[in-house]
Amino acid sequence: MKVSRYCDHAPLRDRALCATLALGLFAAAAPTDPAQAQQAATSQLVKERNVGVSRHRATPLPRSEGDQALVDGWPLYRTERSQIAFNDVMATIKATDSAPPKATAFKGCTALECELTLPALQADGWLPAGRIWISPSEYLLIAHSPRQRDPRFYRRRMQVDMKYFVLHEFQNSSRNTDVFDTISAHSGSVFVPLYMSKQTVDARGHQFVTVVQVAPYNVVSIHASNKGSSGPGMEVAKNGNDILEPLQASAGVLISTMIKSAAPHLQVVNHRGTEGLPMLQAYERRLAAVRSRGRATAVTLPFTAAALQRVASAEAGLGDLIQRRGVSPKIPIAQRGFVPQKPPVEVAAAFAPSPAPAKATLPSSPPIAVPTPQPALSQLAIFLRTNLATMMRLPQFTAIIPSEVASIAVNTPDTGVVYALDKDDHILGKFAARQDQGQVITGQYVYAALDRQVDQDAAFNLDLTKPIGMQPAALEPQASVAPETSLPETIRRPSRR
Repeated sequence: MKVSRYCDHAPLRDRALCATLALGLFAAAAPTDPAQAQQAATSQLVKERNVGVSRHRATPLPRSEGDQALVDGWPLYRTERSQIAFNDVMATIKATDSAPPKATAFKGCTALECELTLPALQADGWLPAGRIWISPSEYLLIAHSPRQRDPRFYRRRMQVDMKYFVLHEFQNSSRNTDVFDTISAHSGSVFVPLYMSKQTVDARGHQFVTVVQVAPYNVVSIHASNKGSSGPGMEVAKNGNDILEPLQASAGVLISTMIKSAAPHLQVVNHRGTEGLPMLQAYERRLAAVRSRGRATAVTLPFTAAALQRVASAEAGLGDLIQRRGVSPKIPIAQRGFVPQKPPVEVAAAFAPSPAPAKATLPSSPPIAVPTPQPALSQLAIFLRTNLATMMRLPQFTAIIPSEVASIAVNTPDTGVVYALDKDDHILGKFAARQDQGQVITGQYVYAALDRQVDQDAAFNLDLTKPIGMQPAALEPQASVAPETSLPETIRRPSRR
């Protein structure tokens, strides 16, 4: 039996305990009887479930945890990193499974509007793993899923170099709010130490939100260049149109308070515009409520610690841990324009005037049904429906627009965002107007690959009032501004899977 992957990633202070655990694991003999083998398969360590296996059966474009394919009764993620993070959280749930606290333990503190005593950050920059109970039926789960095996590989900031604790939101074009997919997407220097999930229900019916810590809170990383990336940050599983869930708001209050306790000089801020603003407002409302009550005895919230040995040795089925979320509905598409597969032609010839169509005589019967009016397309959508096929053949755009694009679609026309789809209607990316500090720059547009914010890419000029063949001087891509790397990874050019 393999030693738990948790021990591979464990901090140096825990290696001795891991070594003891490893001796116990290797002492178990492999079953030879088929019945014993079946029992061993169902009691596999949570940490090892679907690790080191083929991923060809994974869901290609999930939008939430509930969309992930089940293989042998366990979610199979597209990447090993996502799988490890998911397993780390499930093992932590199992390790902290116990009876909830009584209502009297909260001493009348509702909505966290009281002075709180919370678990302190460890000296190495990690939050304590376990459950912080908010009520007898709700808790915040903190789980560790380290990016590096050896803590010496983390570059950490000095206290004087940190200014902010930044609240982010996922806000990706695929609308995927699976926290484990986002952790995997942040594979380079672009990441935050903390990632928050959507509300989930455990097997006992308790609601909880998970915060996954992947590095010390003061790790050196890039996630808010508009604020100099000077301080920790947290990604929250929320897209722009989503409502911040109540338990997410409560969890944000707790995490922000714990970070501020470790570094009181940090200013809690949202990233920019409305991104992260709802959580910041929840944090500020709670502070105002506590101040209005004056000084009072602090309430210590019940905390169930996740012991390392229990996490490493956790065994359970998925149904013993959580109630799985349902499958996500498809993104509604209001309008769709198909890009025709045209043979190469001269750009000017592609816009030669078409002959006037002959007048058609409509029959007097049966009555002609009047179609339901569709939402008006944005000017960008109209332009791309006419010109995208030609743009894809121009050298200025071959490195920007994937060759797999087969059609375009819009979800809400008034947003100005146009999605690029492949032949199977999978979203590859999106077109949108370039923005700087929340202000639209007239005449400049960007294409952003899947799960990448639009302002991370080089902009190109377009005059939407003229066909592409009449504006050759406006096609050169513009030098990009300093990239805003608040959300995802450095994306490779998308390809169909």
